[in-house]
Order: sequence, then structure tokens, then C-alpha cells
Amino acid sequence: MDDRKQSIIDHLEELRMRILKSLVCVVLFFAPGYLLAQPSIEALKRYAAPPGVLFYYLEPMALFFTRMKLGLVYACLFAFPVIAYQTWCFVAPGLFQKERDYITRLSGVSTLLFLVGVAFSLFGVFPALMRFSYGMSTADIAPMLQVGSVVNMATLLSLGFGIMFQLPIAVFFFVISGMISLDAMRKARPFIVLIIFVLAAVLTPPDIVSQLCMGLPTWLLFEISLFAVAKYAQRHKAAAADNDDDDNDDDDANAGLDNAAAGDPAAPAAVSEEPSWVAPDGSNSDIYPNDMISGGEPLAGTSPGRVRHLGPGRHGRSARGHRRS
Repeated sequence: MDDRKQSIIDHLEELRMRILKSLVCVVLFFAPGYLLAQPSIEALKRYAAPPGVLFYYLEPMALFFTRMKLGLVYACLFAFPVIAYQTWCFVAPGLFQKERDYITRLSGVSTLLFLVGVAFSLFGVFPALMRFSYGMSTADIAPMLQVGSVVNMATLLSLGFGIMFQLPIAVFFFVISGMISLDAMRKARPFIVLIIFVLAAVLTPPDIVSQLCMGLPTWLLFEISLFAVAKYAQRHKAAAADNDDDDNDDDDANAGLDNAAAGDPAAPAAVSEEPSWVAPDGSNSDIYPNDMISGGEPLAGTSPGRVRHLGPGRHGRSARGHRRS
């Protein structure tokens, strides 16, 4: 990544190159995606449609164009890592380091949530919608499911759920980065819920069942996100308070030492690591003041009785000794 300043022409040129590289990657993955289209349609019929239901196509090239669309979806899915990398390389130089760190950490969670949303739509919502729509048939009214319509609905639901399941990432990023406060997010809850259901109506087929199937789980995700962000903010605030207390204690200790060095009589005296007595031979060994040295005389200025000394002169010897008689 190049963090140097660029003109608007340089930015447009870089954007063109990023888009071109992404499109080349999508084209390369289109052939494998087209080969997977027909097995995917058959698997969709086998696992999502009720037993005995057949898919039809009413135009000669309808199935071919359906395979083309599904192959393009697969190509975009396979090329997503390259597209995400090119997007990141273009956007990252304009972000602060803190924002870069947050996006880097949340990228893996974002991908996981997208896959969870796709799996939830394909294995939970879409089969339920198929059974609901086929269950409305009567003896005189039988459904004729077109393969193009079924594939389009499955694709739209998958992409819609994958996008809507990114809501926890958006809430976490906006609150932690300071763009929107948690209290403001809570106060704006009615408007956010309204936006969620409006997006659900746009990203799903025009029926109330699919809109509710997308809107209600997304609303639940939003509430869970607010709770998780609140807990994270509390832990972060507590950790910051502890660090401030430690810094204040260190500052007070350093101030006391400075005052003592400056000759402040009110400042506590610094504790020396050296003992207040030294052996006659100049060593600082681990001895007791009442131990007898050469000549049988005790050390001057010491009171009788055992005095424990664990100063810097101790070299691995035991601090226990026996009083000489």
C-alpha cells in the first residue's frame, strides 16, 4: 500500500486498475461456476422443494440463461477474496490506524456471519417458503414452478441474508470507533428497526412471509449486537481505569523519589538496598551481627540477639545460623 498523497486523477487510475483486476478474476472463475450451476439446481430441487415437485422452463433458452446467472454468482463468490483484497488496498490508505486495526480484526467475523446468513436462508428459510407456496395449491389449482424464478428467489434470499447478517459488524464498528455513541444507537432503535424491515422488503421477493423471515432475525441480531457492544465497552472502560490508577501510583512514587533527592524534608526517605553495617574484611556476607569474628569481639554498635539480614550480599546461603556460646 502506498500512503503517499495522490491527486484525483491518480485515485481514479488506481480505482480503475483495482476494478479491472477484480473483473479479470471473476471472468476466470466463471467457467467453474457454470459447471456447478446444473448440479446446484438439481440439489436445490432435491433438498428445498417438496417431494414430487418438478421445475419447468417455458422458453427454449430459459435454462441456459439461468445457468449463466448462477455461474456468475459462483464466480463472484469464488473471486470474493480477491475483490475484498483489492477493495482494502484502495480504501486502507484513507483510514486511520485504529480504523485499519478494527477492520482487520472484524474481517474474519464478517465472512463467517455472511456464510451463516447464506446457510440460514438456503437450509431454513427457502425450504419453508417453498413448502408454504406449494401448500396453497388445491385440486383445481396446481403450481408450475419455473426453474428461473426458483433460482432467482434462492439467490436473492442468500445474498440478502448474507448482507443483513453483517449488521453486528456495522454496529460494533460504529460504536467502538466513536462515530456513533451507544446511547445514540439505543435512542435511534425505532428508526433502525424500521430501516431493517425496509431493507428486508427490498432484498426479498414481494411477499410478507419472506420479509418477516429476514426482518425478525435481523432485528434479533441488532439487539444482541447492542448487548455485546455494551459489555465490551464496560470491560474496556474498566481496563482503562485500572491502567490510569497504575499510572497515577507510579507518578506518585516517582514524585516522592524526586522530592527526596531534592532535599524535601516532608518527602519519605529512600530505602537503601545496602545494609547499615559491613564486615571487617569489607565483604557484605550474610552473617548475624552477634556472631563472633576474629578476636572474639562482637561487631560494634550492635545489640545482642539474632538479627536477620537478607541483603544483596546473600549468595545462596541459608539465612539460619546458630548463636555461639
